[in-house]
Amino acid sequence: MIKKLVFPVIIGMILSTNLLFSQPLPPGGGHGLGGDQAPAGGGAPVGNGLVMSLVLGALYLSVKTFRISAEESQ
Repeated sequence: MIKKLVFPVIIGMILSTNLLFSQPLPPGGGHGLGGDQAPAGGGAPVGNGLVMSLVLGALYLSVKTFRISAEESQ
């Protein structure tokens, strides 16, 4: 059981370290000026998280469907 978990845990640790050491974006062009300024970078990076959620959801659904169909065929 533990041997099955070692590889995914190591891959998860490697992929998550990239997010831990990211550098913040530099201030926008209007930094230090009065009034409302647009945020640097245009806002939160929602696109990557959305794609990851959809991929993981599809993977979960396919594994769940495969297990149910394997149980029914027995």
